[in-house]
Amino acid sequence: MATAASRKTGRWLFVAAAAIAALAIGTGSAAAEIVNTRVPLSFELVGCSGDAATITGMLQVVTREELDAAGGREVLGHFTFHGEGMSANGTKYVVFLSSTFVHNFPAGGGEAFTNTVPSVVIRQGESAADDDAITRVAIHFTMNANGDIVANFENGQGDCQ
Repeated sequence: MATAASRKTGRWLFVAAAAIAALAIGTGSAAAEIVNTRVPLSFELVGCSGDAATITGMLQVVTREELDAAGGREVLGHFTFHGEGMSANGTKYVVFLSSTFVHNFPAGGGEAFTNTVPSVVIRQGESAADDDAITRVAIHFTMNANGDIVANFENGQGDCQ
């Protein structure tokens, strides 16, 4: 069952996922290209117990991009994030997420990107029930041929365990 704290825990994933989507867009080279990008990421997390911590870590995105026969682009990618933080009362949090995606950008512009991002939030040193979280956030954006975002959403759910 999703709680207010677990919904807040999942909201930061939209920021990470939006950064991942932006990295996936690329430039469209003629030959297959593999890009490994590391981006520092920091965000506020509200844990299942209600305490807050600033999580800092590194987001790593590896993509392989190539042009298809129709002149569009295909991007295959994988991203991981590992971060840690401490709440004001000294509780340590560890966050991990990992996801793989395949995205096709058609020739002539316009595109849609959808991905589901799972994550695990661990509150270390605690044995209380429901102090860790498993979250899943589906993200989506649609861009027209002019490069304008015409639709975007995130739908997250999480469970304290």
